[in-house]
Amino acid sequence: MMHGLIYPAPNIGLSSDPEYLKMIRDDMKKWDDKIWLDHGNAFQTVFIGAARVGYDPDFLWAKAREKIAKSSYPNLWITAMGGGIETCSGIPGMINEMMLQSHGDVIRIFPVFPANQKASFYRLRTFGAFLVSSAIENGKIQYVIIESEKGRECNILNPWPDKTVRVFRNRKESKATSGTILRLLTEPGEELTLVPEGKNFEEISCPTQKNRMKVKTFESRVFEMEYSSPMKRRILTVSGRVIPGKVRALTDMSLFGAYHLSLAIISRIIPTNL
Repeated sequence: MMHGLIYPAPNIGLSSDPEYLKMIRDDMKKWDDKIWLDHGNAFQTVFIGAARVGYDPDFLWAKAREKIAKSSYPNLWITAMGGGIETCSGIPGMINEMMLQSHGDVIRIFPVFPANQKASFYRLRTFGAFLVSSAIENGKIQYVIIESEKGRECNILNPWPDKTVRVFRNRKESKATSGTILRLLTEPGEELTLVPEGKNFEEISCPTQKNRMKVKTFESRVFEMEYSSPMKRRILTVSGRVIPGKVRALTDMSLFGAYHLSLAIISRIIPTNL
């Protein structure tokens, strides 16, 4: 079921029939460690699929750590009885689904995330050609930033369902909105910032276009990577020698939002003394 219906196919998600989702989650409760930890080539679908249907985030968090401890090599590669680069998506993909989903053309912010975890993400892509950034602390979403690439209507599950939402378009305040689903018209290239009523735009730490991972490759096949966090609290730089066919695949892990993980893997697999 994971391979065909839930992930990578977009047939089932949090927009699906609640009774159907309950049936799937109840079935997952019967899974033992042969499925969660020793599932062979299904590794890259099990954790991601479970997050997509809203399975217990604390369980997933703990079980994923157990899987990493049990099956990973020193370079952080997780064995899965087959497969290839898609194996790298098993854990980052799960985290991505826990932080952001857009099944059924409705964007959900931190839909399946442990309440005691502090986290943020930056410019993750959703259906509809939107790039989304947000942060959560003490179980409360701090802000949402939406970059519209194509100017389509943006539908987002209200992160603050009991409050009116302030809307800033290109950093200028616009008409506030409310309701269970926020339906926002956008223009191509427009940036929308959402905060709950009572919070000011100046209170949030907005990511900027400058806070992207930068990759430089030189003729000597030596590369440098630099990533500065949206909060600018730390800057990571990794350099090394390019191994044909590997660097592109590893850096593509950033598509899952796993910048720090991809940097860690590259720094271990491709040390600077090669």
